[in-house]
Amino acid sequence: MENIILQNRKNQKIVGVLEKPTGKVKGTCIVQHGYSGFKEQDHVQVIKNTFLENGFITFNFDATNSFNESDGEFENATLGLHYEDLEDVVSWAQKQDWFVGPLALSGHSMGGYAIARYAEEHPQEISILVSVAPVVSGKLNFEAHERFYPGDLEEWKKKGFKEKVSSARPGVVKRMTWDSMEINGFLLDLMCRGGALWGSVLPNLPQSQRLKQYVVGGSRR
Repeated sequence: MENIILQNRKNQKIVGVLEKPTGKVKGTCIVQHGYSGFKEQDHVQVIKNTFLENGFITFNFDATNSFNESDGEFENATLGLHYEDLEDVVSWAQKQDWFVGPLALSGHSMGGYAIARYAEEHPQEISILVSVAPVVSGKLNFEAHERFYPGDLEEWKKKGFKEKVSSARPGVVKRMTWDSMEINGFLLDLMCRGGALWGSVLPNLPQSQRLKQYVVGGSRR
């Protein structure tokens, strides 16, 4: 296990952990957490360990603008910046001496969106894609939120921000601005319009039944 620090295109610090399997190496997997997440989260570790135990080198990193070791402020978190971090990490990883193909990507929630977008924009680079519970539609996200929390969106918009205690980080209060909520929702609908969801089977991974696997397909319009 090796802790590594690199820089993204904005010269912000990104912290990640490189791990290598025992025995024959079958490829390399880059793992990305979701909105407000971090690399040590239990479900992110399950994803990483599944690949590691099946012969993949893994690089599990903290994206910027979250509650983790990398730079940035949570209030600045957007889909676009999350994706840019992934793009920068993949580009960096492919140039390292330890990198072994084929390349696999796996991400949760906003990370699931980011890896699906990467596969769409760089299809020739990706061999395996495991998108876990990805965010795929701003419209559906708004509708679901209103259904489960009636009136919350209206209050959020009126106030300009929403504060919520983090369940993953006790004592941490997440401040989410309405502007970022609208931007993320708009980008999701713009970039995923016309997409379809279908099940993705990741072969030869005994723990894969523990993962809810989806891949986002279709072209942007």
